[in-house]
Amino acid sequence: MQTKFFNILLAFTVVLLMASCKKDEKKIDTSLLPGIWQITGTEQYLHFHDDGTGAFWDESEDVYEDDIEVDGNGWFNWAVAEETSNSKTVVKVALNFKIAVSGGSVPKNATITQLDASSMTWQDAFKNQTYFTRKKEPETQQSQTP
Repeated sequence: MQTKFFNILLAFTVVLLMASCKKDEKKIDTSLLPGIWQITGTEQYLHFHDDGTGAFWDESEDVYEDDIEVDGNGWFNWAVAEETSNSKTVVKVALNFKIAVSGGSVPKNATITQLDASSMTWQDAFKNQTYFTRKKEPETQQSQTP
């Protein structure tokens, strides 16, 4: 009887220990972000420059990266920020896109959920996920000067 009780107690303790262990958070290497990314299934591209600027264009609309002017439509600023909540670190990319509507800018915030050398996934505030594929390796000089 004592052996059976001891085995049950031991099994219960092991289960509790395993349940209390936190899953290691995936560390996202944000140095992989600069470069040209294509939104999967579209002809839309984002070029993240090393200096925190970038360009968005849609080749299905006959708009190409060379058509994007600094601070014009399609130009954006971005930054990476780490937020900690409930002992969990989440890496966020804040994008500020320039849009054609009355010459203003509209902020777009997303959380990077996966990032490696060839693919990226982010989730917006509405829990929509967007998938990207890297199209070109980052170049040495990626920013345009005004």
